[in-house]
Order: sequence, then structure tokens, then C-alpha cells
Amino acid sequence: MRRDLTLYNLEFPDQKKLNEYWNKRYSSKFHTEVLGRLKEDHYELIRHDIHNWYKLQDEILTELFDKQSDIGMKTTFLRVKLLNEFYSTNVPDVCIYSVAKNIANNVALHKLIMKPKTNTDKNDAVEQISYLLTEKIFDVDNKPKIAKEIYSFATKFCHFSNPKEYSIYDKYVANLLADYIKKYKDRDVFKEIIIRYNESAKDNFINCEKITKTSILASLKDYKTFISFIDAFINECNIKGKNVRAEVDNYLWLAGMREYRK
Repeated sequence: MRRDLTLYNLEFPDQKKLNEYWNKRYSSKFHTEVLGRLKEDHYELIRHDIHNWYKLQDEILTELFDKQSDIGMKTTFLRVKLLNEFYSTNVPDVCIYSVAKNIANNVALHKLIMKPKTNTDKNDAVEQISYLLTEKIFDVDNKPKIAKEIYSFATKFCHFSNPKEYSIYDKYVANLLADYIKKYKDRDVFKEIIIRYNESAKDNFINCEKITKTSILASLKDYKTFISFIDAFINECNIKGKNVRAEVDNYLWLAGMREYRK
């Protein structure tokens, strides 16, 4: 398969490229031959079904999250459980109920997710979910406590709840986005975000004169900075449309996986 020069040269994708990668999302050939999934011999007879697997997952999650008025415990538990299962967000299975319990019937959080006014609101919504498991879950003498940040899960939960406003963070998206930021660090739209981040960052600093990927990746764990970089990326692509955020998420995810999947 021909090398993707947009990815190789780190050019900003246009609408045609976004459409191409959206089609790759449901392409058995792309997932098996390019990404190397299901390459083991014992998967030979089911490789052709991988596109149906992803398509059905998306349809199930979309339908489940489209019931926006239902924030009850049963529906929320199912959302948390399936999102964690489908997208491998690493929420410990024993903690699914605890996470769902803290999200369900939380009217203030639901309102923040569905009607954010600023990127600060989006950051607040993601943070509330991210830190649900960083408190003591099992408080037993002489036993290790569970303290786990579920940042990627939080961004995905907010995204499926409100895909027009929230972008997904995962390691493939972060790595490819960091490559773009490092290459185009001198563009005003990226430089301004870096300056704002440095003004408030406590444990990390991005040196614009000698920018490192490590420092950029650390900054992307701050959702306000992450979503600002994504917005800047979309702006540099010069594209418009009601699904543009989901399309850009998909491009960064699959192109990032293409580049960094071992």
C-alpha cells in the first residue's frame, strides 16, 4: 500500500483526506494489512469481518449516548461498561459501578458536558470524571489503595455524549498531534497556546526555543490545552462541517496508529 505523504510530511489534512481516513475506519484491508490487526493465522477466517466489528461498536455507542435525557444508573452503567470495553480505556472492571454511580443523575455534570460555554467548562467536565478513581476506593489497613486517573476514558465519555464539542484523547492521537505541534511551533495559533500553558503550568514547561516532544505530550494531559491544540489543528486544516471534530479525531487516531502502533 502506498505511503501516505500527508502523514509522512505532516501536512494538515483537507476534507478529501479526512474522508479517506473515515473510510479506512471501516476498512478490513486497512486494519489487517496496514495496522497489522488479526494477523495471526488463527484469525484468518474472521479478518474480513473486522470492519463490521468497528461499525457495529460505533452504532451501539451512538444510539446509547443519543438518549441524552436518560442519565439514570442503568443507562450510565451500560455506557461506562461498553465504552471501557470497546475503547480499552483501562478502567478496572471492579470500578465500573463506582464510576457510573458518580456520573449517573449528576445533573450539574451532565449540564457541563452538554452545554459547555468555554474550553474551561470542557476541562472541568473532563477533570471531574478523570479523578473519580484517584480517591481511596478500598481503604483497608496494609493494603494498596486504588488510585487511577482515567483521563482517556473521561474524554471519550464526554465526546460520545457531545461529539461536536469534545475531542478524544488517546496515546495515538497525542503522539501524532505532538508531532504537528513540534513541526509548526512557530505558527501564531500554536505559539499562543504554548504561552498560555506555560503561564499556568506547575510541573511542566514547554521551551519554545528547544521544544521537546516529552513536554508537549505532558501538556496534552491538561484537557484545556489539548482541546485548544485540537481547535487550532482544525483551523489550520481550513475545513468546516457539522462532523469536523469527529473526522479530525478519527484522522489523528488512525494516522497516529499507523505511525506508532508496534
